[in-house]
Amino acid sequence: MVKKKVKTAVRKIGEVGQKFTNLYEQARGGRLGKRAERLYKQGMFGLEPGSCYWDPMGARVEGGVNLAGAPGGLKEMIDPAIKEYQKAVDLGYPLEEAVWAYRRMASKTLQSSTWNIPIYAVRGTPIVSRGALPLTTLMSRIVTDKDEIQTTPLTTLGASSNIAETDALYTYTDDSYFGGTVGNYAFSIKGYGRGNQVSELMSMVGGNINNPRQTLAEAELLSIRQYEETQIIQGIAGGDASGFKGLQDWSAYGDFGYLKNMAGGALTSPDDIRLGIDTLIAGKGANPDTLIGVTDQATYTAIKNDLQDYVKTADPHKNFERLDPVNNINIRLRGLDIDGTMIYPSNGSPTTAGSREINFIDLSDHYMAMCQDATLKSLAFVGPHEDMATDAYGACVSEGFGHCGRIYNIL
Repeated sequence: MVKKKVKTAVRKIGEVGQKFTNLYEQARGGRLGKRAERLYKQGMFGLEPGSCYWDPMGARVEGGVNLAGAPGGLKEMIDPAIKEYQKAVDLGYPLEEAVWAYRRMASKTLQSSTWNIPIYAVRGTPIVSRGALPLTTLMSRIVTDKDEIQTTPLTTLGASSNIAETDALYTYTDDSYFGGTVGNYAFSIKGYGRGNQVSELMSMVGGNINNPRQTLAEAELLSIRQYEETQIIQGIAGGDASGFKGLQDWSAYGDFGYLKNMAGGALTSPDDIRLGIDTLIAGKGANPDTLIGVTDQATYTAIKNDLQDYVKTADPHKNFERLDPVNNINIRLRGLDIDGTMIYPSNGSPTTAGSREINFIDLSDHYMAMCQDATLKSLAFVGPHEDMATDAYGACVSEGFGHCGRIYNIL
């Protein structure tokens, strides 16, 4: 009965994710080859390729979606296997046998051959820290079973013209795709993760056991998300040279939306930021509801300090009034909303003075394509310890570099 209910839930999850996801082309050509399909089958538990399983802002799925931690989602599907492990532990079985109890139940209840533990679902959702990891937290996640994603952005529209009664033929005009370079819009899936050595692997994810090893599970997921945040912003140019490309790499392309070099100078707030936002929205067609900005903590604080010098007044003839520090008039800024665009601090942004950045990205046409999200894997049992690892396979995908911006080399 449990098996039947779980498989039905898996099928429904796949249908919901597929129904609202924008279509894109998947093409082989990366280094993973057939391994990408195997990783997908072992890590995505029946979700159809192209399904969006995480979208907190509703940037791609109307109303948003959380197929990992929501009721009836992956977390509930894995629960029977976790309970079997807990039962074995309570009865005093050795660790290895308790692990096998989990694996036996997992093979029965999940539409997957995996024995590994998807901690992105067990822990609830991909959220780790909204303030420090805004891109990995807010960006949509879409299932793929291929090792390379090829997107086809429409960059220039062909013009329409009047049709006269005497015309025998239509006026034919062509649209332009890719911004001129097809290869720039091919995104290779990359693997990333870390290893650990622990004495009780499964207790980290058991909901009934509260011990320090649960902290390690959180650390594993946090490490994965920090890597993703850095790669999305700095890419191979400033992050991991073997990882997936990001905003810094894309800014070298001719169809990148907005680029400004501060040449080691100070940022003028909010003028410099406003120019970038206006260019992306009014000039490039970015969605004002899903465009966000990210920067390092020092730049974020500097922007807040600039903005707190003035406060809007009720006087229609006096838009802004300088605050009075003598009388202790002040305001608190916990988030920056400039012309409707939210600016977040991010631990993935460069922090060196003279090389700091503010990056903009439209979440409606950028997403993480995942063959496998953060998954805990048992490796070998050596002495009193068991080697394990947590890894993920994915890449940040763009459907249009014109909806990205970068202000860089900030003091």
